[in-house]
Amino acid sequence: MPTKSTSQRSIREKIVSADSWFEGEHSCSACYGFSESAFLQTSTGNICLECIEALLEKAAAQEEIAAWHYSRFLNALSPKGQLFHRLLVLLRYGEAEYLTQKQKPADIEKLRALLVENLGRKTGNFLDARVRQAAVDACIEVGIPMIPHLFRQQNRTEPWQFHANLVLCVGRIHHGFPEAQDLLMAALKSDHPEVRLRVLYSVSENRTYLAEKIAQYCLQDPDPEIQKTAADLIDTWEKGKNFTSTMANKTEVTSMNPIETAIDKTYTVETLKSIYNQYLNRVYDHRKFKTRGPFSVNKLKKTQLVRALAEIYAEENRFMEFFSQLPEGVQSVFSTLVWEGGEHNIRQFKGKVDPPILTPQIRQRFGTRLETEEFNKVYHIFPARKSYSWAGVFGSPHEYALYLPDGLRSLLKEYLPLPRDYHLQGAKKPEETDFLYEDGDRIVEGIDLFCAYIAQGNLRYTKAGDRPLKTSVRQMANTCNIQEFYPEEKKGFLELMKTNLIIDFLDAGDRKSWGKGLKTLKKLFDDFLSPKARKFYPLRNLLTHLRGLHRFEGGELERRHIFHEKAARDTLQKLLLELPPGEWVEVENLIRYALYRDQIPDLLDKEEAERHLSFNRKLSNKERKYAYYRNETVRLTPDHYREAVIDPFIKGSLFLLTAFGIVDIAYDRPETERSNRQEEASYDHPYAGVRYLKRTPLGDYLLGKSDKYKPRLERMRAKPILEENRLLIQLDGPDPLSEMVLDKMAERISERLFRVTFPSFLKNCRSPEEIRENVRLFKDQIESDPPQIWKDFLSDVEKKINPLEPVPSMKVFKLKSHPELIALIAKDSVLKKYLLKAEDYHVVVNTRHLKQVRQRLEEFGFYSDPFEKS
Repeated sequence: MPTKSTSQRSIREKIVSADSWFEGEHSCSACYGFSESAFLQTSTGNICLECIEALLEKAAAQEEIAAWHYSRFLNALSPKGQLFHRLLVLLRYGEAEYLTQKQKPADIEKLRALLVENLGRKTGNFLDARVRQAAVDACIEVGIPMIPHLFRQQNRTEPWQFHANLVLCVGRIHHGFPEAQDLLMAALKSDHPEVRLRVLYSVSENRTYLAEKIAQYCLQDPDPEIQKTAADLIDTWEKGKNFTSTMANKTEVTSMNPIETAIDKTYTVETLKSIYNQYLNRVYDHRKFKTRGPFSVNKLKKTQLVRALAEIYAEENRFMEFFSQLPEGVQSVFSTLVWEGGEHNIRQFKGKVDPPILTPQIRQRFGTRLETEEFNKVYHIFPARKSYSWAGVFGSPHEYALYLPDGLRSLLKEYLPLPRDYHLQGAKKPEETDFLYEDGDRIVEGIDLFCAYIAQGNLRYTKAGDRPLKTSVRQMANTCNIQEFYPEEKKGFLELMKTNLIIDFLDAGDRKSWGKGLKTLKKLFDDFLSPKARKFYPLRNLLTHLRGLHRFEGGELERRHIFHEKAARDTLQKLLLELPPGEWVEVENLIRYALYRDQIPDLLDKEEAERHLSFNRKLSNKERKYAYYRNETVRLTPDHYREAVIDPFIKGSLFLLTAFGIVDIAYDRPETERSNRQEEASYDHPYAGVRYLKRTPLGDYLLGKSDKYKPRLERMRAKPILEENRLLIQLDGPDPLSEMVLDKMAERISERLFRVTFPSFLKNCRSPEEIRENVRLFKDQIESDPPQIWKDFLSDVEKKINPLEPVPSMKVFKLKSHPELIALIAKDSVLKKYLLKAEDYHVVVNTRHLKQVRQRLEEFGFYSDPFEKS
């Protein structure tokens, strides 16, 4: 009797053979259904096309491709690739691209180009349509990076399947590009109705100006089906309902509505059968299924199971009846996935739900009996992304991350009760914390001092120039009297966290924004929040715990990342403006408030972050029994995104905004501990301690909520008294800013008396730009309209910049100590015409005369190689 794997292998071989396929009425030996579609003739009976597809998808999901060489992915998608391997790579394209990126990043573009070729796969095999559909799904999954490859083929119209799928991909990925709009409008004039139908379907998900224009155009199409589809689409837009396509060729453009499409893409047929047996059979009448003979779930096709589950999800009363019969723990996980979105590692639910999400199992490994944990099957109702665990030798070989498609989440939010943190909850004062930081307008008093300190070049940087030296940062904190967030800290990042945030923010912005006091702050944050700002502080700088962020600096990746940065700044501003005025709000409440409304943007492109970023994870005590180290480097996967990116981004932003007086915060000292959401991971970042925040009146003004603001503290500046006959300046009181400026460009004679001279004014200047900066600082911070003697002095300083100008056309040479050469230079009439004599046996030669001088010297035996090099 053949084994299961042997049977599958023989079926795969038959699939490729045209002699094994037939069309006509038949009964399927796998699902016991009756159909008129194509079927494969095997030794055990006929198998319908849909069951063949399900069998291949299941086999593809079980294939171990983590150890594949990247060349196998390229070969599979090439014209010579085997059908099963081609379908495998297309169905698991995200993994294939990730593995190729790790092994040979340069070949990613080759892989994508081959992916586009599979949009028009046409060999005569009945599975060609499934291959094309898988290629369409993969292109849409990759998204924007596929656009250049698709545009390169925009003039290719044969076969029509390629043209139709190309149009579908471009429209679904982003029909907002001008080139995409041109491509779609041109495709509306195609001779093939299926191509025109795909244009309409590609823009049907969102009601945009272009979508309405295309729908109106299709109302006049000669094909009645396209006319009807366009009319149905416009009607559903008007009613605000989901659009159900009526297209032909259902294998490549499904006729399912969005709910069915989301379920179909998310679940395998085996998982759907498991869901039916565990839960769905309690609320769904099996007599609705059309099957021959006694009912069995094994007779059902995937489309039937998809439609059954979609019917439950589509109606609130039916879903709530279904939901009420789920175990309490499953309901809890359901609510988390619906409201928070993203992926969630199953270990975050360990010990928190009943029945348990991980069940103990005993495994034999290398002759040893091991206690492991496995994913509880009652939670299989949730889609799971499975990955292989590095610790699989000693525990469970897999890690699971649960999620729900966004299309289902948005629908189910309308059914499920609102969670506690759906609304912001303010309080008059925060609970007790280790620290309470209220700026009280100190930033308005100190911003000029901070800007002046940096502008004068007082900071010293590392050799790489990427960050200031710690000693220099500490000196600025002392000189500018910066009150740190953790004043008792004497080492580590916490010691100078506030000063570092101030320096990074001011260094990254445009210095043209620096003015005086409140105007400086207003201009700084107007620029920071403006989507058109060319120079701004990148919020990714707050993610100090992640490795690999340097890859987002420069090049195409940074240009793409700017979109995420702008969206993050815009969302941050909106969240802060939604805080109840004058009240304290728990930070966790703010984060969940944003998550529940899907208001937190992706600060980093998730696909690129997964490729390039990692963090240190602390091993558990159990894991350390088998390891010689305490930490491991973990790739940033989607189920880490909340704790590794969102939390540090929000909490770090609050410390940054507190440093500039926009919010006040209450916070604890961050402890080095494991994440409370994932037992097996640790996301240590310096901002973890913040617990409460409150928007300040200054924050109202800087964020644009109010038009005017009067500081509670009026800065008292000492008045500089400039003598009219001597370059002496007297301060009539203490003033750190004026004293710092004068120390840079004057000699201190007494506590508040300063004398300015040429040497003192130029002592710290290393370039003409720094001299001009000194002049500007003097006028900005000391006196904009000084007495005439001062005006003359400042004017004279600028006029005397670079008094010696080099002459590019002249070369200076020193004569060697050779008596004959010295005598020749002194007496020869020809050389006298071309040489100018200088002190200490030096001569000056015009570059255009070098050849004549060289030739003349050679006549007396002196070879002049330096002239040749010149």
